[in-house]
Amino acid sequence: MSGGPGEVSEPKDHLTFSVSRRTLRIAGIVALVAVIAGGAYAIGRVTTSSTTSTKSGAAPCPRSVQRFYVPSAAMEPAIPIRGRVIVDRGAYATHGPARGDIVVFTPPPDAVSPRVTDLIKRVIGLPGETISSPSGQVIIDGQPLNEPWLPKGTLTTGVTTEHVPPNEYYVLGDNRGNSQDSRFFGPISSSLIVGRVIPGGCTVSGSPTPTGRG
Repeated sequence: MSGGPGEVSEPKDHLTFSVSRRTLRIAGIVALVAVIAGGAYAIGRVTTSSTTSTKSGAAPCPRSVQRFYVPSAAMEPAIPIRGRVIVDRGAYATHGPARGDIVVFTPPPDAVSPRVTDLIKRVIGLPGETISSPSGQVIIDGQPLNEPWLPKGTLTTGVTTEHVPPNEYYVLGDNRGNSQDSRFFGPISSSLIVGRVIPGGCTVSGSPTPTGRG
């Protein structure tokens, strides 16, 4: 900002001094508004063409990716609270999600607060499968599901026996005791899926989009 303290001339009279101070105050307010507006804009979704990887020798990032900020603990320990992830929006252009994929999606209608625009969960049940958790473990089509991403001893409760419809997916948070997921709002349509979280991430610029607290 021009006209900083070191650049203000010694006032010749009271009027000139008052105008100079008023001008500085107005300039300061304008600068503050600009910073706030810029920060608000930066919170929006970011798409980038960066292909720089965070790991030497790793595959380059997709051409279009989006960063997300995760304010909740629903995906711990895989994604810590206030963690950041990078999502490939084109990951499912030619095929559907695989079991174990971590996905960001738009919540189904009336599933969560209207202020929540995105959620992040792990794909557990696939289209056409029957899922349940009668004894604290996920059962798929009558067979116990091995979930290597969960801490040892994790119990999964609340999965009532349900058949996953075509083109829909049953999603759960890894933090099974602190996650609002398909146990509450049912399987999600493939049309709601924004993209797949890229394991290991990649380097992009800009500010991340916050996912919901659920």
